[in-house]
Amino acid sequence: VWEWQSETYVLKQQAHSQRILAVQYSPDGSLLATGAEDGKVKIWSGRTAFCTVTFDEHTSAVTGVCWTQSGKAILSASLDGTVRAHDLKRYRNFRTLVCPEPTQLGSLAVDQSGDIVVAAAKEVFNIFIWSMENGSLMDVLSGHQSNVADISMFGNTLASVSWDRTLKIWNIVDSTCETTELAQEGLS
Repeated sequence: VWEWQSETYVLKQQAHSQRILAVQYSPDGSLLATGAEDGKVKIWSGRTAFCTVTFDEHTSAVTGVCWTQSGKAILSASLDGTVRAHDLKRYRNFRTLVCPEPTQLGSLAVDQSGDIVVAAAKEVFNIFIWSMENGSLMDVLSGHQSNVADISMFGNTLASVSWDRTLKIWNIVDSTCETTELAQEGLS
């Protein structure tokens, strides 16, 4: 950042080196998480706009970021097929969730308790459900015929919307779903 009148250097942001693909405020609004094509997740102070920490464990673009309800952890989904959970107290990756087959991940959600993590695959159209506690894959939901544009969780209910012009409401306990046909593709 330059001061325009004196043309002097004021500060340098520790910005992403490539395009930002995901952004989300923390539950209390004090922090902002960004994920980018450079494979990095950055946490920014909402008050000062400075980057406070950078996580660089992903090996490909970060396509989704999601805070736990407590705001103590940030999750990130990537084209490398992993979801990573980052502890914001110790600034470390404490859990890596891996897909059972090579795939690129897009949309990401976590339940209100922070115990269940859900991510949608980009090319196989599946939705993966993991336990945050032990990192195990709990279920793989299938049924969409095109890219899943977005997902959202509330309790044991997961909503997924796809370019196949469907909205699916899943019960993640018994893997059942109700499908609603949409008039337009990929509403999110």
